[in-house]
Amino acid sequence: MEHLTYLTAKWLEKPDADRIRAILLDKWVPYTQAHHVLQFLAFLQAHPGIGRMPNLLLVGTTGNGKTRLLQYYRQTRQPSITQAGQKTKGVETWPVLYVQAPAVPDEQRFYESILDELQVPITLGTRTRVRPQMICSLLQDLGVRLLIVDEIQHVLAGTYTKQREVLNVLKLLANTLCLPLVFAGIQSAHNVILQDEQLNSRFERIELPRWTMNEEYLRLLDSLETLLPLQFPSHLSELPIASKLLALSEGTIGSLVALLKRLAVHAIVHHQERITLQQITHLEPSPTAGWLSADVR
Repeated sequence: MEHLTYLTAKWLEKPDADRIRAILLDKWVPYTQAHHVLQFLAFLQAHPGIGRMPNLLLVGTTGNGKTRLLQYYRQTRQPSITQAGQKTKGVETWPVLYVQAPAVPDEQRFYESILDELQVPITLGTRTRVRPQMICSLLQDLGVRLLIVDEIQHVLAGTYTKQREVLNVLKLLANTLCLPLVFAGIQSAHNVILQDEQLNSRFERIELPRWTMNEEYLRLLDSLETLLPLQFPSHLSELPIASKLLALSEGTIGSLVALLKRLAVHAIVHHQERITLQQITHLEPSPTAGWLSADVR
């Protein structure tokens, strides 16, 4: 099965229900811009503490892979417990901290987001007394070397006072701990740092643009096809199919992956074992219509 990876091909031996579940699982597909972002995140994490730390603003259209990319990086840097025989046996390290900005910008809500992510129990009384010193001490003890704040545009939902409150918290953490910051969000995320002169001068910008019909997009389709356990090749990178998929996904990788999952499931359920242009053209308008027969639900 030259059109599949070795691990994907092994799924062909499984029942249809198992293959469908494998298709619906999250998949990581590397591509050039993602590789650049991952390299820069690693550079930030490894950067020694200095007075003016580098930072990153990652922006892109909704559904174009920002969150998946950041979560993939975090998963490759999981928290760990020191091994027996080491001087600090049993101490947990948490090198990369990923949080989402609260939908309503507020200093205490942000602290609680950090504590929730770190799985630190918070009593009702504690919630009213969380202080920046406590958060700084906790992050330092855990060895956090990179703070990622996703959906940073949520900061703009508050009053000017609340916006300043949250941004001042972030600057305090960064300056006190010499900690690189990564902000991620949609295009309006630019406005978050534009209003703060200090932040604006310290952030590199990387954008995840919508996909267009080029060699990189065709390579992406080839890579995705290798992860879909279908008996026969679909030749997704051939121009008629590639163009149709690009139009339907509106150039976002999230929509493209969701679309291909749907098409691959349809191909198994209807015993086609490949994705065809005709199948794409006659795609049911409902995300679940015609997908699953009773034996694979």
